[in-house]
Amino acid sequence: MANERHARGWSQADAIRAMRAHATVELPAQATLIRQWKRWEAGEVQPSDFYQPIIAATFGTVTHAVFPVPPAFGCIGCSGDVRHGHA
Repeated sequence: MANERHARGWSQADAIRAMRAHATVELPAQATLIRQWKRWEAGEVQPSDFYQPIIAATFGTVTHAVFPVPPAFGCIGCSGDVRHGHA
């Protein structure tokens, strides 16, 4: 998120203002969102499923481009042989 924000020359407050433009509901107060944004950028927490699509739209992309889904751990029936398409 920080890289996307910096690429646009935005402060955190600028990013929050841009995010509000993509929200379909009223978001919390500026100070609350700034605190949350700082936590997101610091990696303390991930944005919730509510905020992820709003943030992605703010950066002009889709949710999974900014917040990729981690691969599933393990594979039922996999032996570690990658020839069958499963690790």
